[in-house]
Amino acid sequence: MSSPPSSEIPAPDAAPLVDVTLPDGQRLRGRLYARRQVADGWLYWIGLLLWQSPDPDHSEPGEYRAWMPAARSDPVHGADYGSVPTEYGCE
Repeated sequence: MSSPPSSEIPAPDAAPLVDVTLPDGQRLRGRLYARRQVADGWLYWIGLLLWQSPDPDHSEPGEYRAWMPAARSDPVHGADYGSVPTEYGCE
């Protein structure tokens, strides 16, 4: 599944925060960039800030983005999700 068109994705500082549960049970806070309704529920396009290594002697923060099942996330108190791009009924 491809990412949403870049013209529709909010900038990182404008995307609302969301709490994410990883497959191994770890909990991280990320950004919610888009949501898409699919045949078996909802998917969220999220971004998680992790470490990346552009070369063996250097590490820097980098955002990893992926679609994830919405059921593996929780809203963050006070976050406004009204402006998150939303696609209904996609398959």
